[in-house]
Amino acid sequence: MASNGTVAVFNSSPSLTITVVLSLLYGVISLMSVLGNALVIFVVLRNKKLRTITNSFLVNLAISDIIQGLFATPFQFAPAILFRWPFGDFMCPFVPFVKTLSILVSIGTLTVISVDRYFAVCHPLRRRLTPYSAVITMSIIWINGICTSIPQLLNLRILDYGFPDGRVFCAPVWSSEKSRNIYHLYIFVTSYAVPLFVITVAYSLIVKKMYLSKTPGESNNARDKNIAKNKKKVITMGMVLVVLFALCWLPLQLYDFLKYVTPDILRYEHISIIWFCSNWLAMSNAACNPFVYGLLNDNFKKEYRKVFKLNKITPRVGPVPIGDGPRVISGSEPNQHLQYLAYKALCAVC
Repeated sequence: MASNGTVAVFNSSPSLTITVVLSLLYGVISLMSVLGNALVIFVVLRNKKLRTITNSFLVNLAISDIIQGLFATPFQFAPAILFRWPFGDFMCPFVPFVKTLSILVSIGTLTVISVDRYFAVCHPLRRRLTPYSAVITMSIIWINGICTSIPQLLNLRILDYGFPDGRVFCAPVWSSEKSRNIYHLYIFVTSYAVPLFVITVAYSLIVKKMYLSKTPGESNNARDKNIAKNKKKVITMGMVLVVLFALCWLPLQLYDFLKYVTPDILRYEHISIIWFCSNWLAMSNAACNPFVYGLLNDNFKKEYRKVFKLNKITPRVGPVPIGDGPRVISGSEPNQHLQYLAYKALCAVC
């Protein structure tokens, strides 16, 4: 995660054309993050049927992404464009603190959602999260984010590099290079490496479960087609989440790694443009989440249509509940009931 202090080592401000393009890109991402995630919160609060434990995590994710859109994106972009820190002493440590907190909460919530989906589909008989345990889990996510972000409050300072026009910068001042490297390594592990591993494994196992399991009960073409459609949606959503998370954050994580391993890259003529693009891509992950969960989830899609008055009287298409059509569950097939519960969870995901 690049801090606001990164701008202090850039050679110069981008050209006017690049500034306009980047301003539009960052403005769109910030607006999409705030409005898209606000819509997620609105539709969950609006419909009692959507107030589930899983959706409570989506609301938690949306809140962290809104904070990211309000603080991290604009307050980090403006100093880099202006080539100075214009927001005063208080905002210097506060903005990176809020940015790190919101990103850790967002990524932590995505990780928990993937684990919850894994247990729902692959181990449907195991005890799921209760409302109380969900609150405890979300509290742990926020507490971990706050504790991990505290070094940003303690180490960010306003620095004067002696520019004739008196411009100042917000940059980290660490007690030692070792402590700085340990902190950034910890950030990399907790905000990218471990979450990416967990999310990838969880959705890979879900995909494996979907492919290997058989439909419970007697054969029924209509039901089997809808189950196949649900399978495809779950698999697609899992793949999209993993790929989006990995690709959106990889360039910025790689930039941060190289910045400390080979500091000379900061002298590269176009390093500021590289940072702008890498940071924009990472911030865009917050704007993508409402579309991933909304467009690939029939319940959210239906609520989005209601909000924007897009409902039409048309024949029902898409998945039907598993209960429609004949289903026979007998003791002669001991795994059949488990498979049935897994498919019920599958329909809930879609």
